[in-house]
Amino acid sequence: MDEQQIYNLSKIVFDSKDIGSKGIYTYLNNSNYPSGSCCLVSLGNRELLGYILSNKLCDSRDNMNPEIQLKPISESILDFKLPEHLVELWKWMADEYLCSFSSALGVFFPPGGKKRIKFTWTVQNKEELNNCSDVEIKSIHNFFDGNDQVVEHVNSKISPKLKTLLGKLRKKGVLARKASVDLDIISREVGTKYFLSLSDSCVTDFISKEKNKKHAQCAALESLVASEQGDFTIEELASLCSVSKATVRAMIKSGLLKKYGKSNVLVSNPKKLNQEQFLAFQRISSSITENQSKHFLLFGITGSGKTEVYMQAIAVALQENKSVLYLVPEIALTAELVGVLRSRFGKEVTVLHSGLNDNIRLKNWLNIKSGETRIIVGPRSALFSPIENLGLVIMDEEHESSYKQEVGPYYHSKNVVKKLSEICKCSVVYGSATPSVETYQEALSGDIELLTLSKRANLNSVLPKVEIEDLTSLYKKGSPSLIGPTLDGYIKENLLKKEQTILFLNRRAYAPTVLCRDCGYMVPCPNCVAYLSYHKKKNILKCHHCDYQLSLPKVCPDCSSEKLAPVGLGVEKVEEMIKNNYPDARVARVDRDVARKKNVLQDIFAGVREGEVDILVGTQMIAKGLDFPNVTLVGVIAADLSLSIPDYRSSERTFQLLTQVSGRAGRSFLPGRVVVQTFNSTHPAIAYAVEQNYIGFFNHVIKEREAINYPPYSRLINILIKSKNQKAMIESGKKLALDIKQQYQCFQILGPAVCVIEKIDSIWRSHLLIKMNHGASYEGITEIVKSLLNLYPDIDLTIDVDPGGMM
Repeated sequence: MDEQQIYNLSKIVFDSKDIGSKGIYTYLNNSNYPSGSCCLVSLGNRELLGYILSNKLCDSRDNMNPEIQLKPISESILDFKLPEHLVELWKWMADEYLCSFSSALGVFFPPGGKKRIKFTWTVQNKEELNNCSDVEIKSIHNFFDGNDQVVEHVNSKISPKLKTLLGKLRKKGVLARKASVDLDIISREVGTKYFLSLSDSCVTDFISKEKNKKHAQCAALESLVASEQGDFTIEELASLCSVSKATVRAMIKSGLLKKYGKSNVLVSNPKKLNQEQFLAFQRISSSITENQSKHFLLFGITGSGKTEVYMQAIAVALQENKSVLYLVPEIALTAELVGVLRSRFGKEVTVLHSGLNDNIRLKNWLNIKSGETRIIVGPRSALFSPIENLGLVIMDEEHESSYKQEVGPYYHSKNVVKKLSEICKCSVVYGSATPSVETYQEALSGDIELLTLSKRANLNSVLPKVEIEDLTSLYKKGSPSLIGPTLDGYIKENLLKKEQTILFLNRRAYAPTVLCRDCGYMVPCPNCVAYLSYHKKKNILKCHHCDYQLSLPKVCPDCSSEKLAPVGLGVEKVEEMIKNNYPDARVARVDRDVARKKNVLQDIFAGVREGEVDILVGTQMIAKGLDFPNVTLVGVIAADLSLSIPDYRSSERTFQLLTQVSGRAGRSFLPGRVVVQTFNSTHPAIAYAVEQNYIGFFNHVIKEREAINYPPYSRLINILIKSKNQKAMIESGKKLALDIKQQYQCFQILGPAVCVIEKIDSIWRSHLLIKMNHGASYEGITEIVKSLLNLYPDIDLTIDVDPGGMM
């Protein structure tokens, strides 16, 4: 009887960016690589990186099974293997968010890893080499050039003909090849670190002599001494000290900062906690030491010292030899936070976000995997870093909409954090001054433990006084103005006192559109059902949906009138008016257009810290996470703008935004004031925000949610239907609604209805909203969608579980 042979078959998944969502491929796994292994395999005429989803053993007697004839896995990249908990998380995400395994895999891939692989070639069988042709032998001799091995880097110049020959000889066993991560390329681009070379007394002498000439350098030195800094890159120092990179380079040139050899990190001491902070810290730390998968909501007003509670909890996790994941909603907030954490924990802190170049990101990813760094800071993408022995997850500003992924896979960070906590048995802290309605309801129901910080940590700092300036009364009096008399008076007072002001308007551009005053024509976007916004500085009209732009026409395209004028209000117009009204003030603007320019955002914030900006005008980018001690006045120009957005969360987001931006005033010993200009002073979102009364607002909005059965009382799935063919979009939407109603009679189906912006970039859009109870099964929806795609090849369907918006 023939000896039975067992084959190990691996299901391998590739990144959807490489092959699209084409399913799963099976390969022979002769080396018994475990699931989560990153493997090189041939697919057609290409060699790709893929991950093993699962393995199964196959009996060779199964003659009907064609899988035993499959291609083998070439080799595995050990450095890129995913930990077991990430493999489990990967499978869960594909199931939870109704997406393919390849779509879910994209977020787990080592950043830039595909381009950082090197191959080491050696001659494995010299005798077999003699059987090659003279041309082949000559090519191989030239390739090795007298060396025992040759390293093929990513940028190696190898002709297609030679590559084909190397592959052929490798198959024959003549040559051997080993793949690995090219650490030399990565290490060359990781930033040099520097440290403060002066003693405290020398710093004091320098500041007393140079404070008038070198104000920025003196401010940086004070920051470094106060927090006992260790070794940092130029980028980290600029962020930490809130100065420009040019200032840091000047300090290096003058010898104030020196290049570090071995890192001897000096760390700052923990601050004394007040009673509320201490009680919160005790509850969190005990869950860490007891290895509990426990969740907390740290509900604290702005400036209440949530960060210090986080840091002392992090110290406990490190003492327990555990790692920490610290999530922030945006990259812009990461840099400042890293400075604070590095001052306490030194080299334990690493950053992972898309703003870093690929080499630094991959180096940090590998440091996390090896356990070299145990505190990982970043936005939602940091969730998928290969952290070992995770003990604590901090999700700061948990209410922020940026925690929701708006391209596939459409995950929400909070749900992923919950699953990660369940898998890793780690504690989670959600922090916010204005928690999402869903999170606060979970706290009230006992699913999350509520920890409250009701006082500001700095005893000299009190919540700012908030006033409403009712614009309706100004218009009735016939004296409309962008800046009302109350706010105008406070701005002038601040300028006299040399204190700083923030003016907030959550709308980009100079004006949302231009209008012909003769015929009423507004310039539309040719690709979208939307009007073009006017950007005065560049004198262009631009679509904020597809980025189409054109120069401002000199005459109306419809009637040739010259009376084409901007209509409405944007942050550029606010900036212009402020400069005109207060000519002696130094004014800076922060919005998405400014932030696109490299390092400009950081330089503006540094200018505010260094006293070089009197009035900062901006959008929601200035509303959160920034701490400017000399800002004592915040003016909200049009508080009700976001209330007009057709989304059930618009009221909640308006309240959160107003509360957050109000928290920028009076954060040190100077008292703060906030003026909220509005046409709708009695709206609950505005009225409760002015009172800084989250509980009152929550009690109001939760009744609305219950009445209409929206989250947290239900769960939503939004299916977006897109097509260049408007008729196909309409017909497929009706068919989809009918099919889902027949299979899921317990679900409430709303739509299909056209989206608020019906066409973007020449694509027609409608959507179908599914409302269901928590815990309801919805996995079969994927099959309904697939069958519809076969019927209507002209359409594209996107399934968004727990949608962040309805636009």
